[in-house]
Amino acid sequence: FASGHSQNVYASQDLVASVNVGYKYDQTSGEWGSATFIQGFDISGAAPKPFSYAELSGAPLNQYSVDLYKNHLRVVTTESQWWPERKTLNKLWVLKLPERGPLIAASNPKMELTGETGHLGKPNEEVFAVRFMRDKAYIVTFEQTDPFYVLNVTDPTNPIVIG
Repeated sequence: FASGHSQNVYASQDLVASVNVGYKYDQTSGEWGSATFIQGFDISGAAPKPFSYAELSGAPLNQYSVDLYKNHLRVVTTESQWWPERKTLNKLWVLKLPERGPLIAASNPKMELTGETGHLGKPNEEVFAVRFMRDKAYIVTFEQTDPFYVLNVTDPTNPIVIG
C-alpha cells in the first residue's frame, strides 16, 4: 500500500524507491500540508523486497529531486502554502537507508533522517531544477510572478490595456 499518488520512481542498482505525494495532517497547527511518502525496495535478489520507508514534508519537483549516494537517499522538496499568505519552504533531506538482510530491515525499516537544510532560496521561490553529482547537489530556485493586467473594455471593438 502506498500513501498519496505516485509522483515518480527512483531506481539504482540495488534499490527502487516509490516516491508518492499526498497530504498529512499536522495536529499541532491543525492544518493539512503536502507530504512525500517513500517506500524502498531491495532489488539485489531475485524478487523485489520492501525494506524501508520515510515520510517528508513537501513534494519533490520530479525524478531528479531524488538520489542515492553512499547508502543515503537525498531528496529535495518544496512545501507551498497559498492561504492566508503565499509561503514556500524548499529543503534538502538526507536519509540513511536501514541495513539490509533477512531479519535486519524488518526490525527497523524506517529511513533515518541524518541531515536537512533550512529554507533554500529567497522567500516565495520554488525549486525549479535539481541535479545530484556524487557528493554535490545543484539546486535552482525561481519565483514565478504572474502579471496582472487591467483592461478597459467599454468599447467591445477596442479593448485597451490601462494598467
